[in-house]
Amino acid sequence: MTENTGKIQENQRFKKGQSGNPSGRPLGSKNKASLIADQLFLEDLQSICESVIAQARSGNIQAAKIIFDRLLPPRKDRFISIKLPKIKTAEDILKAVGAITQAIANGEISPSEGEALARILDIHGKAIELHDFEKTLNELKEQANTE
Repeated sequence: MTENTGKIQENQRFKKGQSGNPSGRPLGSKNKASLIADQLFLEDLQSICESVIAQARSGNIQAAKIIFDRLLPPRKDRFISIKLPKIKTAEDILKAVGAITQAIANGEISPSEGEALARILDIHGKAIELHDFEKTLNELKEQANTE
């Protein structure tokens, strides 16, 4: 039975990159429930904000926390500045890891920041290895072709 359906369905398949319903609901449009929820929220937004601010002023720590978290969200990363050598070889990466380790030991950066930097260096090292491998492989191919 499935042998026969292939020919029938072959002409009805969607074309690549074309929607199955081009005149359907536009991307990003909201459904009715979302629109109603948004409208209800907007109507009460001002009174909710005023209530939270009043509670924060009267000493409610949770209300103050809500306000501060929205106005001044905690920073996840910070910019750090440490001196690293120029990295062109795997040996340079070893020196850079040593500099990161020393920066952690001196308290210039946190251990988690050092770990993030070391991961970046690891990726850089793998890219150098891949580049060197490809270069060696091409040289060997050229030698094989000339012989």
